[in-house]
Amino acid sequence: MSLVLTIRTADRSPKKNYLRATVDSLRGGGVSGTDIHVFPTDPDIGWMTREGGPYQTGLIYPPTVRQRPNANAVRQISILDEIHADWIVMSEDDLEWCPDPLESMSRWLGTYHHPDVSIYRFFAFDTLKPVSAHLATAPLREMRGSQAVAMRAADARRFASWAKAHPLNWRPKGAPFQDRPHDGFDKLLGYWALQDRPSMTTGLVSRPFFVKHLGVQSSLHRFGVRKDAEFIGGHAWP
Repeated sequence: MSLVLTIRTADRSPKKNYLRATVDSLRGGGVSGTDIHVFPTDPDIGWMTREGGPYQTGLIYPPTVRQRPNANAVRQISILDEIHADWIVMSEDDLEWCPDPLESMSRWLGTYHHPDVSIYRFFAFDTLKPVSAHLATAPLREMRGSQAVAMRAADARRFASWAKAHPLNWRPKGAPFQDRPHDGFDKLLGYWALQDRPSMTTGLVSRPFFVKHLGVQSSLHRFGVRKDAEFIGGHAWP
């Protein structure tokens, strides 16, 4: 099972930036720099150098024009046009990763993937329903958390096409935050999955989490939330 890993990032200054710590965590866990694909929201990536770069990855994909958060998140899927992979893992830029993260995710997905499930996560803010020692379910409606999301390549391409076709009207009638179509990538993923397979109302989440959320200084919100107790820590899975 082959995975391609992407990170979406934005300059949070004057708040703290976490990208360097995230990349260092991946490299420390054994991930090659050439396996880390970074998607900034803005063509100007000078902040990366100013804040401790150059990063130990040459695979940075600046856009030609500044992107809104959801548009940049969807842009990560374009990596599948360059790299053949069975799965894509789309992640945020403020994470501490477990050791051997690519193999850990590959092993977990190989064990728990299901043909009817589109969304797999290695971190979540939702109230989870345990299924087994290493597996939980979480609702797709108003899904909470897109820190580390895995999708099959075919599902990801289908999602990207739908998201690009519905940039402003993707939230269903009655859902909150109708005035915020350009952010809420977790919600965008969840609502796509619900309309793509209406009979499947939940996604799957790893137990424990494979990442720790570091982003207490959020670029979109007043503060970030952490769930450190759920993190696998200094261990690969299983």
